Amino acid sequence: MKNQLFFLLKFGLFWLFFAFVSRLFFVLFLFEKTSGFGFYEYRMMFQKGLWMDLSLMGYILLVTCVLLAIFVFLPEKWTKLFFRVFTLILLLVFTAVVLGDMQAFKVWGYHLDASVIEYLKTPKEVLASASSGVLIVSALAYAVIVFLFFLLAEKWIFSRTHFDKKREWNALVLLLIGAAMILPIRGGVNVSPMNVSFVFFSKKHPFANQAAVNPIWNFLSEMLYSNKRKATFHFMEQREAYRIVDSLYHTSPGFKRVLGVARPNVVIILLESFTANGIEALGGVSGVTPNLDRLAKEGLLFSNIYATGARSDRGLAAVLAATPSHPVVPIMSIPKKLVTLSSFTKDFENAGYNTYFYYTGDLNFFGFRAFATDNFQHIVTEDDFSGEAIRNRNKWGVHDEYMFDKLLSDMQKSPDPSLFFAFTLSSHEPFDVPGEKRVQGETTEELFLNSMAYTDAQLGRFIENCKRNGLWNKTLFVFVADHGVRYVHNPDPSAPEAFHIPLIFTGGALSVRDSTVTTIGSQTDVAATLLAQAGLDHSAYKYSRNLLADTVPQAAFFANPSVVGLISPSGETVFDIRGRFFSKGDSIKENCREIKAYLQTIDSEQMN
Repeated sequence: MKNQLFFLLKFGLFWLFFAFVSRLFFVLFLFEKTSGFGFYEYRMMFQKGLWMDLSLMGYILLVTCVLLAIFVFLPEKWTKLFFRVFTLILLLVFTAVVLGDMQAFKVWGYHLDASVIEYLKTPKEVLASASSGVLIVSALAYAVIVFLFFLLAEKWIFSRTHFDKKREWNALVLLLIGAAMILPIRGGVNVSPMNVSFVFFSKKHPFANQAAVNPIWNFLSEMLYSNKRKATFHFMEQREAYRIVDSLYHTSPGFKRVLGVARPNVVIILLESFTANGIEALGGVSGVTPNLDRLAKEGLLFSNIYATGARSDRGLAAVLAATPSHPVVPIMSIPKKLVTLSSFTKDFENAGYNTYFYYTGDLNFFGFRAFATDNFQHIVTEDDFSGEAIRNRNKWGVHDEYMFDKLLSDMQKSPDPSLFFAFTLSSHEPFDVPGEKRVQGETTEELFLNSMAYTDAQLGRFIENCKRNGLWNKTLFVFVADHGVRYVHNPDPSAPEAFHIPLIFTGGALSVRDSTVTTIGSQTDVAATLLAQAGLDHSAYKYSRNLLADTVPQAAFFANPSVVGLISPSGETVFDIRGRFFSKGDSIKENCREIKAYLQTIDSEQMN
């Protein structure tokens, strides 16, 4: 029995060491985020994180004890062989999660969650987000880590372990030890079992809290409970929550009319990852988007607009269906909810418009096909291109220049009035755009800005062609981003700056020029604003406001899997949904109340 106990001790310590090294790699990989950290933050990252590491170890040892109890009745060589294979499988899975989590956090600013399963259904698009160099380095790192840790297990554990002769009572002892693992699994004898908030300790440095999270424990927890998740945020009476939220979306009936054409054609361009930080008209980097900056001057610029989420599927649902982003579960990944999403394009169709949807990648990505099929009469995908467009495609699909050419051709042929919705994709990772480099450099920020500049150049060419062909005069063009990104200036993932995006109305159908609307608003407000201008009812879109109304409650909510935030005239407030505390703006009582009401409301509606 003594040898089995030593094996359990060594096996547990082995996985604690793996967790320690994983956290160390995470901190080193994202070291730029530790600015301002002192000894306290570094110590607490590992000290608080140890509780979650122990919980993961408890799960592993629980399974190990049960297996050892079974192997009591089998030859020793079978036991060793089995645990070698068991260890290798765990290393293969855990290392993949650790490395994937590091990359995900670098790009998104939060840990891997259950939504990754939806993305893995289209692996081509997942791999397309990374350059060949990153994939090669990641594969090498994966192989080296698995090899070194398996070698450590072989030398320190398996080659030195000789199990005692088999006795039936050993099985009982092992099962009792396994049962005792409930203590580290639960995080002690607390009323509340282990959860992510256990390891949070800092209000000043949110990244320190995230570094304390064990990515394997977090991912497995997400996987186990994603399909069982129900509404979990409750702060007040539901009636009160609805009242507060409704008050934020009630606008006055009167509004400014900015259309000079009664039934214009409408072209909506959803710009992939176009953060305000890369657009000079919004205070961003100079010279990257000269065409978009010029179009803002030729029309109406909404300067205080924020994305509701941090991913393309959230942006698509927000712009077209005025649906807010749930912080944890994307609504487009829930089949029973996806079928209920209705785009305002259906309202235009009912008013006599022809509707077109353009996405020049794989339309199976994250529910896009189901959503587009339900809401548009005509759909254009990468399958509608050939020749040079396919030869020059990137990992995500056909580049924007070819998409704009197809859009222009269809606009010339389509009867009036028509609505066109086109989703660009060339400014998605890994930013390998064709043609001359417009922004020099090889850093991630420079590569991203260059991809923005490429899309902007193709957008400018498209608009000039529309003007030459007479399409400009009868068309309203709407430009809005699907979400912001952190590549420019590297804002904190929970900062409003990371969600700040453009919204521009322009075109010959517009009766105003060089105007700016400073009202604080959201992607979800596109629907009501556009429908009101077209003289169509927008009352069905409860999370959408007419931004041109005479009186508009100013507010913009945003969310990622870690936080829900609110920008209002009172200031900026951020609520950490895992630690259940306000990490920013907790002195703004009104904002705090409104965030809780909003979170409770969308959670209740989308998760039930």
